[in-house]
Amino acid sequence: MTCDEAKPLLDARLDDEIDPIRRAALDSHVDSCSSCATELDKLRNVRDAIRAEMPYYKAPLELRNQVRHALHGAEYLDKGAHRTSWRVWGGRRRLARILCPGGDAVFCKFAQPAATPG
Repeated sequence: MTCDEAKPLLDARLDDEIDPIRRAALDSHVDSCSSCATELDKLRNVRDAIRAEMPYYKAPLELRNQVRHALHGAEYLDKGAHRTSWRVWGGRRRLARILCPGGDAVFCKFAQPAATPG
């Protein structure tokens, strides 16, 4: 890894926001590069200074419970969502064109999802 590749990743490394493989490569580079090590230390110092001066506010229990409930509900809804990939329909359409060159209009009519009563 070069300095040009490493420097944009230093913030993400400091916040543990990069994958383990990239983190290992970055750490290896920082261990051998004084410039990047100095830059990472500067970022750490800024982060620590901000954390030391900032008050920490804990959300009230009722708000935390509401957020947890909302996230659980969104997760539940997301699991039940029916998603048909556009690639599937695109592949089927191409196959229909090969097998039946004039049948494109018929396929488009049947490929649309059925309307749900609402």
